Amino acid sequence: YGRWALGKVVVGDFNARFGQGLLVWNGFSMSGVPSARAVYRNGTGISASRSFSEGLHGIGADFNIGKYMLSAAYDRRHRALANLSRIGKTWQAGLTAYFSEGRLAASADWRAGFNGGAVFGEAALDGGVPACLAGAFFIPRDGSMVSAALRYYPSSYSGEMAGALRSSSKVSDEAGLSLAAQNGWGLVTFDSAWHLSKSKGTLKALAQIKNPFVLGNISFSPALRISERCSLDAGGGTQWRSDVRMQMDLVLGPWLASSRYNAVRCREWGWLWYGEIGYKREYGPHNRISTYIRGE
Repeated sequence: YGRWALGKVVVGDFNARFGQGLLVWNGFSMSGVPSARAVYRNGTGISASRSFSEGLHGIGADFNIGKYMLSAAYDRRHRALANLSRIGKTWQAGLTAYFSEGRLAASADWRAGFNGGAVFGEAALDGGVPACLAGAFFIPRDGSMVSAALRYYPSSYSGEMAGALRSSSKVSDEAGLSLAAQNGWGLVTFDSAWHLSKSKGTLKALAQIKNPFVLGNISFSPALRISERCSLDAGGGTQWRSDVRMQMDLVLGPWLASSRYNAVRCREWGWLWYGEIGYKREYGPHNRISTYIRGE
């Protein structure tokens, strides 16, 4: 870490994450919409990697130039990247360039905040192929969030280093819409994706409720999770997959009890249940005993 203009220098394994991840976002990122927060990416720039998985390996640095931040990196696979970002009071904007194997790609990302939320997006051009992502989120109060995003990634878009919002493993070959809302006890998400080259699409919906409460000396933690997935093709064919999971956890002093029932319907029905009781207690700061028995 430096002073004044020099921010930091990283030598070895490092992560580079900019904008919404449409051009450069290495390391772990989840596909789908498991939460309202997952619709939005928060780029962290260049940082040291603590993962055992191989990512970028070389040298990276960032510099503070007035109100701008300049980041640059080069790795052993002869890939080079640079980012110039400007952070205002209620907005942020950045330009990213990426060079690999004679191919130059670039993107522009932005975020503008308002009272309780923000709008965001990124547009990229890789080998003459455009891709874009835009969305917004709103936080009505602490613990609650509503978000939405649109995306368009052509099948010829490389997405080699991308980690943006997506329905599958690669940021390419899909157009989609994501919606989500959650608060302290519930979550509802919807994600649609149409895979352009295959003329196939998927619709995913998730509803989850978890509302712990205490009655007397017993703590109850009921939970219900329902997910639906529909696969579509251009000929009008559909295939549905339904998943319902119910769970109840009880705690009474050192005694614990838990039960779950899970039913899945696709071509046929499948189900699983279990019940478990346990005893867990600590004796002093360094001693404890626990025992469990489960039936399935």
